[in-house]
Amino acid sequence: MTSSTEELQAVKKRLSDMEAQNRRLKWSGLSLLAALSAVVLMGQAAPTPKVIEAQRFVLKDAKGNVRAWFGLLGQGSELTLGNVNKEPKMTLRVSEDASDLHFFGGENSGMNLGVDFGNPRLPW
Repeated sequence: MTSSTEELQAVKKRLSDMEAQNRRLKWSGLSLLAALSAVVLMGQAAPTPKVIEAQRFVLKDAKGNVRAWFGLLGQGSELTLGNVNKEPKMTLRVSEDASDLHFFGGENSGMNLGVDFGNPRLPW
């Protein structure tokens, strides 16, 4: 009689363990399904914009150094390209009444092309 009682207790324990394992598997499956659903839904959030609007754009290299920028300058706009040493090497500026394209050379050198009030100029 004791062996059947012991066997019955062992079966009850195994059944209890299997029920607990089954509950864990169900919750794991539901959690995985919820996570995958969230990933799929987040990927569908919004289409890629065809127009990006800002007042200034800054281009940086892998080290975080600013190499170029494009943005507003007073009543006009400016595009500046620089080198690795963070020095501007070319600037294009456009304002209400003038536009300039400046190429920076070595120390105290460079070239400027411009139009002021509709008159072209090439100052050296």
